[in-house]
Amino acid sequence: TIEPVIPTNFRLVLGQNYPNPAKTFTKIPFSIPRDGNVKFQITDVYGQIIYQEELTLKKGEHIIDFDTQNLENAIYFYSIEYNKSKLSKKMCVQK
Repeated sequence: TIEPVIPTNFRLVLGQNYPNPAKTFTKIPFSIPRDGNVKFQITDVYGQIIYQEELTLKKGEHIIDFDTQNLENAIYFYSIEYNKSKLSKKMCVQK
């Protein structure tokens, strides 16, 4: 089957955090197609919410600078929710 290519300016896009593994901080890139509310969340491997923030942003590309100094060495998942869409990715914290 052929999947249609949807330009990134029409959908939610979540990039891989960098650096990964993170030591003391990481950057999480994403973009949204229109102005709106975004929910950013980090969970551990058990699904426990480690961090959560709700933002009102303009359309376009954004970067969340996240301080990982208080996190243990482990695998975490970060997600962005926007307009009934949710994307998640995995990140590693290794100090």
